[in-house]
Amino acid sequence: ISGDNPQTVAALALQAGLGEAGAPLRLVTGPELADLGDTAFGAAVAESDIFGRITPEQKQHIVRTLREQGRYVGMTGDGVNDVLALKQANLGIAMQSGTQATRNVADIVLMHDSFAALPEALLEGQRIMHGMEDTLRLYLTRIFTLAILIATIAMLEAGFPYTPAQNSVISIFSLTVPAFFLALWAPPGAVPHSSLVRKLLNFVLPATVVTGIFSIAIYLYFIAVTQDWPYTQLALTYASIAMGLFLVIFVQPPTEFWAGGDRLAGDWRPTLLAMGLFVLLMASPYIPALRDFFGLDPLRAPLDALVIAGATAAWMVLLRFVWKRRLIDRYLDVNLDDGTR
Repeated sequence: ISGDNPQTVAALALQAGLGEAGAPLRLVTGPELADLGDTAFGAAVAESDIFGRITPEQKQHIVRTLREQGRYVGMTGDGVNDVLALKQANLGIAMQSGTQATRNVADIVLMHDSFAALPEALLEGQRIMHGMEDTLRLYLTRIFTLAILIATIAMLEAGFPYTPAQNSVISIFSLTVPAFFLALWAPPGAVPHSSLVRKLLNFVLPATVVTGIFSIAIYLYFIAVTQDWPYTQLALTYASIAMGLFLVIFVQPPTEFWAGGDRLAGDWRPTLLAMGLFVLLMASPYIPALRDFFGLDPLRAPLDALVIAGATAAWMVLLRFVWKRRLIDRYLDVNLDDGTR
């Protein structure tokens, strides 16, 4: 977008590598846009590559139109003619040599007028977004599942699912440690344009429903079989940690098999982290220092461990099936698919 002749702007754009090979850039001028109605203006903006002879008000109108069409718009400028468009854009970028007004309204100021920092800034922004989304998926699933579990057990007058110490251990294994490394290892890459709420619900809603059902079933099974409330809490603690560690793998799927509720990441580090934490969990009851720190006693019988392992495996298969078949979407008659599956 420029106030200069569109042919001049197009020549500079070609030198910068814009445009497809053999395909001419589509040009439009400010006077041409001035004669268009809103519908035709929107179509011209969507179809054009170069905007020349553009007034400051038209720059603002173009940016606003692109945003209304669902685009995430970045605007670069250095003069007072760019201020309106910079304020309208999702991301305003000003040159250090630009006017004071331009720098004041911009989100980013390029030192020494160099664009060299922008590619890395874009990648870092994508990492932050992906890391935030992955962390929110884990935390929201845990929070909603715990709410369902507590409410259901309270209505059944069957005690309380965990002790405060056990809840802390579950958080350490399945939330705190994984969330730190998920943020550290978050990959760059295009962020889907769908809303954050939709992207989160796409993962969290099925995970919460399935995890809540299995957690309640495990709790009721052990309380019915053992009639021992503290031991039932211990069994549910092991099951919750196991399911939480599998959720880490679902959040960052290393292969297509695991890509049920999230995009295929292809990164094995979160999976290896989950496996390492699982080994630490299994070893904790038998190493005095870890047993004292985490407060986890061993299960009384191999059958109990087998029940938890079988329930966790069934949970994993069912959750993947629910994601793949979009059963929650169909039941609620909504579309939560954000295009990442």
